[in-house]
Amino acid sequence: MSRFYRFPTLALAIFGCNLILCIVLLNEALLWQTISLAGLLLVVKTVFLSYAPSKVESLHSNWIKNIGAILLALVVLPELGSAGLLNSMVNLLFSGAVMWWFTANHHRTAWGTQLLVGITLLASVSLIYQQSLEYALLVFITISASIVGLYQIQQFEYRSINNSPNHVINNPANSQTSHPINYSANSFEKNDAGISTSGSSSNTSKQENAYLPPHFFTMIVACLLGATVMFVVMPSLSPFWKLPQQKVTPTGISDSMTPGDIANVAKSSRLAFRAEFSPVLKEQSDEELNKGLNKELNKEFSEAKKPPHAELYWRVLTMEEFNGKTWRQSDSKKWTQNKQAKTLNSFLVNTRTQAWSEKATLGNYSIVAEPNQQPWLYSLGTSTSDDSNIYLTRDNRLIRNTKVTQRIKYSATQYSQYNKNALALTQTDIANNIKLPSFGLSRTQVLSDELWQQANGDAERYNRVILEYLATSGFQYSLSPPTLSGDHIDNFLFDVKVGFCAHFASAHAVLLRLKNIPARIVTGYHGGEYNPNGNYFNIYDSSAHAWVEFSSDNKQWQHADPTSVVSPLRISEGLEQALNVFDETTDSNMNIVKQTPWLNTLRQHLQSLDYYWTVFVLDFDQQKRDNLISSLVAKLSFMKVAILVVTIGVLLGSWYLFITIKNKPKLPTSQKLLKRLYLRLARSESRTAFNKNANTKDNYRNWYANQNLTLAQHQALLQSLYPHRSEDVVSIIKIISIFLYSKNSSGSYKDVCNKIDLI
Repeated sequence: MSRFYRFPTLALAIFGCNLILCIVLLNEALLWQTISLAGLLLVVKTVFLSYAPSKVESLHSNWIKNIGAILLALVVLPELGSAGLLNSMVNLLFSGAVMWWFTANHHRTAWGTQLLVGITLLASVSLIYQQSLEYALLVFITISASIVGLYQIQQFEYRSINNSPNHVINNPANSQTSHPINYSANSFEKNDAGISTSGSSSNTSKQENAYLPPHFFTMIVACLLGATVMFVVMPSLSPFWKLPQQKVTPTGISDSMTPGDIANVAKSSRLAFRAEFSPVLKEQSDEELNKGLNKELNKEFSEAKKPPHAELYWRVLTMEEFNGKTWRQSDSKKWTQNKQAKTLNSFLVNTRTQAWSEKATLGNYSIVAEPNQQPWLYSLGTSTSDDSNIYLTRDNRLIRNTKVTQRIKYSATQYSQYNKNALALTQTDIANNIKLPSFGLSRTQVLSDELWQQANGDAERYNRVILEYLATSGFQYSLSPPTLSGDHIDNFLFDVKVGFCAHFASAHAVLLRLKNIPARIVTGYHGGEYNPNGNYFNIYDSSAHAWVEFSSDNKQWQHADPTSVVSPLRISEGLEQALNVFDETTDSNMNIVKQTPWLNTLRQHLQSLDYYWTVFVLDFDQQKRDNLISSLVAKLSFMKVAILVVTIGVLLGSWYLFITIKNKPKLPTSQKLLKRLYLRLARSESRTAFNKNANTKDNYRNWYANQNLTLAQHQALLQSLYPHRSEDVVSIIKIISIFLYSKNSSGSYKDVCNKIDLI
């Protein structure tokens, strides 16, 4: 194959795979049109390389580049408004990287440099969308592979130049003849005199055939160590610029709920958040506390206990407005950035007072929340957080002052006793939570009258009667209930009788409101998958849940979950166990993994590793950085510092010496013998008038500058330098040639060296 058909195949494959990895890393930002066109270009060039290599050179023509750029711009620019500025910039940069790969001029290295820079930027930007450990590893692999790809391109160009028949270098030692010495592969063959070459073709540097750059792993390790030190030492600075806000579709629970919405969310296996419970302070008797002088030293902490599955009700939103089909969050309960201070006083609860800190607590827990593009957070019961950006609202929820656009970690405390006046119902709350549409509900009204009569007009007993009715009237729990029609509540209670948690909660709340009992829907999550390796819970969208809160005394809210009576297994064990009764599943692929013991164990170990990584990175704030540095400084003394410096110096010196010795060029046998011959002739000659420049230093330069000459060319060069030693030169060159290339040679390397030393 001629040079025209030769390509840096390995580099093309590496960068092609890296572009595919960029699609994985940026799947949230890339448009499907961009991905489709990129995939088409990757396939087309791969086909050209495999079946029509002679046509590949035409791909880097200007008209191909212009047409490709116009097509990609026409795809991205119309989506600029809907995708957002950041996502549009990402799409344009990715499109440019694909075009650089598709239209690359394989005889230059510029395209490799462009792709390295472009892919590095794309991989780095991907961390805006995902911050998990696996994504960080993918980014590291992508950038490292791009470095290797660029090195392969440079090596390909270097080999192409050196193997070119037109590549010649003038011989300075033989400049009087003005004959250029050809270094092409064709010249490294037997000459017309029958003397073989000096093995130049086998004297190719190891680096020319290497797949990795010199010291590649050394550089990677050094970069990792440097990054680790900077991570610990450098302060966390806010960015010097602000990235444009990307438009991302909110995920998980929304601020409205129509029966069936929660079921659709529950069909997803997306991770919503992770929760870990902290050890709590043990209660000790006075006798135990008096065992020591300092009572603080006698405090004991119990191990973090795994809470029962049935108690894990993770609150997110409350729904108060109902139009007959859909429940919505009240506008007065929504958090907006432009709320006035006077509105905040009636919207938020002041938990920074001493009164709250003195209340009895049920325990502490920490949450690692995934991005949901919403300001609401996850909490158990009545909880508060010390985070200054997190607030407790009057409807007993935790919210953040900004949307959760990236993974965050926060800690919270759950109270068993709290300031009930702060969360008590107001007259506005009562009025909002007994409202019903003015139409429909005819059959439900009749049912409520019957149940109210059974409860003798008592609100709490009425709630229990409703739950008993739902448990004994043939209702069925299902992830895929039939679609409701007409009057939704009537249709569900008397016709369909099959539903998910939102169906039962909605019917329950309506029955309560029909008797002027304040009731609202609470949406959030219930339960979670416990990971024993990390002692924390994974809460997925499949755990989405809805329940009811009502007030029998118009003062405090009370908890009620109708799903617990229809499907007790859902509350005690989880959604999957409940659905197995009816042969339903949430995610078949995930179920296969969970049902295979070794795969499930591996999955949990990988999840734990990602969790520990996330907690470490998110928890390493400025205060912990300062504490770590202070503790290290406090433990250091002058002697320890001196020993550390000396040790580091010795290690670096040893490493440098090792690398120097390891990378010292090793000459092939032919070059060793020729070098010995050059130096021997220089030493044996006296500085005569006709050979006054033939000293050792000059002859070493002659040999070094002409290592790639054939034996015949070395012979001619030495004869021109030492015409009076022409016979000795011919004799020794012949001996070297026989030793190197003759199968019948009986002499050893030492014998040849001795003969050279005797001339």
